[in-house]
Amino acid sequence: IRELAWTFVLLVLILYMFSVIFVQAVADERQLRSQEYIEKSNPTLLEYWPDLFTSMLTLFMSVAGGVSWYDALKPMMQVSEWLLLPFFLYIFFVVFCVLNTITGVFCNNAIQAASQDPDLQAYQFMQETMRMKERIA
Repeated sequence: IRELAWTFVLLVLILYMFSVIFVQAVADERQLRSQEYIEKSNPTLLEYWPDLFTSMLTLFMSVAGGVSWYDALKPMMQVSEWLLLPFFLYIFFVVFCVLNTITGVFCNNAIQAASQDPDLQAYQFMQETMRMKERIA
């Protein structure tokens, strides 16, 4: 449970860090252009990336299957094509590193719990005893 808690903390920190990057880009875009221009030319920008919490939710949904990567990325690419790089870096790191770590923690805990099961240990002992008897006979 402790490992899982730290992995969760890591995931939240990564979500926060990348959300700050994307919200700052949107804030810069809002300073450069009028609200009406953004709503007409890029209406989904403020749907997915208006504030820190919503952008963290968008990033989480991007890796959890709640929203398509392209749907979340498309409005950001209209702000700057360079935002493609941190978005793909986020997706790559979270999907291949963090989520695999979470899976590994669950599997490791399941294996440890199964190895400590007394019924399983008794069954394995009986199997080993039967094999030894067969070798001797």
